[in-house]
Amino acid sequence: MKKIIAIIVIVVCNIISIQGQNIVNTSKKYKEDREKLKSAADCTVRAVAEAFNVSYGKAFRQMKKFGRANKKGMKRMYFINAVEELYIDEVVSAGILEESTWSAYFAFYFAEHGYTYLVMNDNHIFVIEQNENGEWTIYGNKGDFYTEIKMFIKLKVNN
Repeated sequence: MKKIIAIIVIVVCNIISIQGQNIVNTSKKYKEDREKLKSAADCTVRAVAEAFNVSYGKAFRQMKKFGRANKKGMKRMYFINAVEELYIDEVVSAGILEESTWSAYFAFYFAEHGYTYLVMNDNHIFVIEQNENGEWTIYGNKGDFYTEIKMFIKLKVNN
């Protein structure tokens, strides 16, 4: 019983420390670019811009080349193909989680220090990255702290 209580206390403390991590709302960050290009349903574009430190415009053109329809998003397989072709030197590995998990839990328990992650589920893609202080930052929508993750692409780049 004491062991179970100790485990619960550790998990709760870890969750509290995860909640102190940063979330950068990339919809707001790229608001001007999105309006200029009349873009919506653009999580793939914002994720590429953040993960690979390229402009929104360049990421927009790259994803369009690989099948992203404006205001309709992009099929996950097309996105994976684009990353593999455009940024293969930065890709370390990719994986499918046995059980989906929320993003903050992924950052704390699965993500390795010194790497950037493109994380995704069936409908959304965003970035989890570690800063120089060892804190994880989520780059995506404001609610992505609790977004479910099913797949990831591990990158050796870090902004």
